[in-house]
Amino acid sequence: MSEDMKPIDVDRIARELNEIVDRELTDRELAGHPPLSAPKANGLSRACRHMARTIADTTPDKDKKPVEPMLARLEKALAKSGLAPTNFGYTYFGDPAFMRRLRSGRKMYKLRADAEKVCREYGV
Repeated sequence: MSEDMKPIDVDRIARELNEIVDRELTDRELAGHPPLSAPKANGLSRACRHMARTIADTTPDKDKKPVEPMLARLEKALAKSGLAPTNFGYTYFGDPAFMRRLRSGRKMYKLRADAEKVCREYGV
């Protein structure tokens, strides 16, 4: 990991989100709105922890290399096609979530020949 890249502290993010929620709840009470019930307040705390984990999971790692080398070529083909990623995946691979899964690390295995054909079709 490079020096400028620091690991994401999920607990710190959750604490900061909780502080924001607490401030909003205080503002809500000061504005004359009824306070939230305990289950709703606990639900907000769980939501903050979930949001922190989501932020940590989706933050790109600059040191991480793409898992699938064909991804860059398919991204160029997608851009040239003018299609939405879901339409592109459905049209060429029969899977609307194909590009999302490929971006998140899916291996292509049996679809490599189809991907080569698509890339040739778009000249990439």
